[in-house]
Amino acid sequence: MSKNIKYEYKSVLLLGVGGISMYQIALALKDIGLKVYGYDIKESVYTQKCKDVGIEITTKFKSEFLKVDFCV
Repeated sequence: MSKNIKYEYKSVLLLGVGGISMYQIALALKDIGLKVYGYDIKESVYTQKCKDVGIEITTKFKSEFLKVDFCV
């Protein structure tokens, strides 16, 4: 995907990012230049893979989540 496209949104919170589908969405959104945050109730192979590429993942609520442009 092209990183030259202008997007209205700058950041996103993905709920359930420990699953394979949300993990893939997280990677795609990061690839187009969005700041991606992830939340899941427990760590998994996919939450670790997200961390490995620089996506901030947590199992606890963070107040900065209230500042994201949208949530999936």
